[in-house]
Amino acid sequence: MLNFEERHSQYPGDVYRFAVWLSGAHMEAEDITVETFVRAWLHFGSISMETLKGNLLKIACNIFLTKLRKDRREVMVLEGYPDPSPGPEAMSEARI
Repeated sequence: MLNFEERHSQYPGDVYRFAVWLSGAHMEAEDITVETFVRAWLHFGSISMETLKGNLLKIACNIFLTKLRKDRREVMVLEGYPDPSPGPEAMSEARI
C-alpha cells in the first residue's frame, strides 16, 4: 500500500497550475495548493488512485470558490471618505 506522499507526489504542479489559472495570482495559488493537500491528507483513505488528480483539482476549485464567496461578502470601509448623508445637526436645523 502506498503512503500519502507516494500517492500525491506527482500532482502538486498540476494543482498549482490549476490554482494559478483559477485565481490569477501566484501567492493565492500557493495557498490553494497547500490547503488542497491538507484536505486530501485528512481524507487520505477515501480517495481512490484512479480519481486522485480529479479529486485534487475539485478540492482546489472548491477552496477557490469558498474564498471568492467570502471575499465578496466583505465590504471595505474607507475612513477617508465622509458619509454623504446629512448628520444629526443638519437634520435638526432643517426641522426649524
